[in-house]
Amino acid sequence: MNPNTVPPDPFGAGSPAYAELRKVSDAALALQWNGMLQDFAPWLEEQTTAMERALALLKALRVGPQDVYAVANGRIAMAYDRIALALTHASELADTAGLDSDWQDQEGRIWEQASAFWGRCVRGCDMAGTQVDAWDLHCRNGFAHSQAQLALWSKAKSPRQPE
Repeated sequence: MNPNTVPPDPFGAGSPAYAELRKVSDAALALQWNGMLQDFAPWLEEQTTAMERALALLKALRVGPQDVYAVANGRIAMAYDRIALALTHASELADTAGLDSDWQDQEGRIWEQASAFWGRCVRGCDMAGTQVDAWDLHCRNGFAHSQAQLALWSKAKSPRQPE
């Protein structure tokens, strides 16, 4: 599965809250960081604002249909994945340049967030039915990827043990 491909929604508009969450998450995914270290903080601020909006909208979906809630969690997970990848790259650039910033070494926290949302998507898809099979596969793949990235990050940040 291509992690950049978003499966189609298995339902109609769902609700006004879901439609807005979809709009917010799609906009966050469309906003690419240009790879320039000086542009990272403003990009991260925009992503953070989008995630705060998406999380507020997700609260409105908790009492609705399980498939809508599962897919909403998957959409949020995709955005967290994007942030974690960019944060990992930006931290490497900052380390290489000898810079220290307030966002450095936060990758683990963001990978944990991505993993948690992927996990909620997987659990929700398990309970929702076959109409979300594409999302189920996408979220399982995303969960495995975020877990692997978190393990790599943890291993890189843990102190070396004497042999």
